[in-house]
Amino acid sequence: MFKFYITASLKVRVNKRYDEYKKLNKKISFKDDYKSLKIRDKSDKERKYGPLKKQKILS
Repeated sequence: MFKFYITASLKVRVNKRYDEYKKLNKKISFKDDYKSLKIRDKSDKERKYGPLKKQKILS
């Protein structure tokens, strides 16, 4: 099984999510959204099982 994910900078992802929240009339500040994604990224990379990390490309 393979897992693929596309990376984008934190700022790009926050802008996208913030715009989505605005369209849904959800009240969240850009700053709070930035903090939330930054914390989530850290926990995703440091979790014990299945941490998100770049894999070496075999040639």
